[in-house]
Amino acid sequence: MVAKGVNREAGILSVDSALLGGSGEGKTVMLAALHNEISRESGRRSYILRTENLQQARYFQLTYRKVADPRLEWPEGNAFGDLPECSFECCLRIRNGPFVPVFRTTLWDYDGKRVVPDDDADLDTVDPIEQRFDQAAGFIVILGGNRLRKLMEGDPSGTDFVYRYLDTYLQIISRSGRPVQFVITMADLLYPRYRLEEVADRLRAHDAMSSFLEARAQHPSGGAVRLIPVSAVGHEFVMLDEATGRSVKVGRGEPRPMNIDLPFAAILPDFISTCVAATQTQLSALEKNREDKVTKARALAAAVLQFAEQVRATDPAVLAAIIVRKLTPNADGYKLSRNVELLQRYLMPLLERVVQSR
Repeated sequence: MVAKGVNREAGILSVDSALLGGSGEGKTVMLAALHNEISRESGRRSYILRTENLQQARYFQLTYRKVADPRLEWPEGNAFGDLPECSFECCLRIRNGPFVPVFRTTLWDYDGKRVVPDDDADLDTVDPIEQRFDQAAGFIVILGGNRLRKLMEGDPSGTDFVYRYLDTYLQIISRSGRPVQFVITMADLLYPRYRLEEVADRLRAHDAMSSFLEARAQHPSGGAVRLIPVSAVGHEFVMLDEATGRSVKVGRGEPRPMNIDLPFAAILPDFISTCVAATQTQLSALEKNREDKVTKARALAAAVLQFAEQVRATDPAVLAAIIVRKLTPNADGYKLSRNVELLQRYLMPLLERVVQSR
């Protein structure tokens, strides 16, 4: 069985995921912080991330430099630079040796203009990223902390933005039956006013989200659903401008990313859990099919024996008529007549032996 969203290149497992997020949700900053945090060695972990595309590596470095410097403006939102996708290789150090690549994940960027197109957008054009959704092993849905804060405050702009995008996301991921991570970027803007449980309850109050979670609970083989708060800069580095709804750097200390690697770290375990669940479902179906076949075979054997006993007591002159009736579709008598092939294969030789024995 080959799972969707999975490739094997040069012996390395490659898991593809779709990254969904609107404009201004913090995808670019999150990915730049992820690259900056995990692309170098650390005594706290035994793995690193490596970006094979040097152009993207430089783009992430430049982007995070703009993020970390309080004197500079925020980088423009363009998750992967000029490319529609990005691949990270996870490399593991084994027994104090060199780092060895163990798996690769490719993220496809489905940005805000794709999620909710402009009024003058060409709706007849099929987006190539949309054509790949069925091949995704999982989905990472970005929910900006700045938008969620307005939602929690009851601001109409926050409610409209979150639900308008969230409904589109749910339509996409509901069709897939794949693991989903709802990643709250800029989570530092919610703390300490709102706890994660309060935000989760507010999202669950939305009818579309409630229906989605209920369906997943009834069919858990669709994969895990996670809500992960992350921050590319940590607490006290930024504040929310209430007038514009934008994050403003205040320059207190240096950025301290929070949970920035959790979405990436969950990709492989969620993928494996989904494969295990799918395999168990297939095995259960095969076992049920086998049991059904055994039951039908036993019923067939009993019917054959019963018919053979009837034939033994039948006058040879009537035997031919019985055989014709049994081989005629929709005839009265035993329902075995529905399967002419079985009757010809098993009953005819039996009848011949019965006739010969008489």
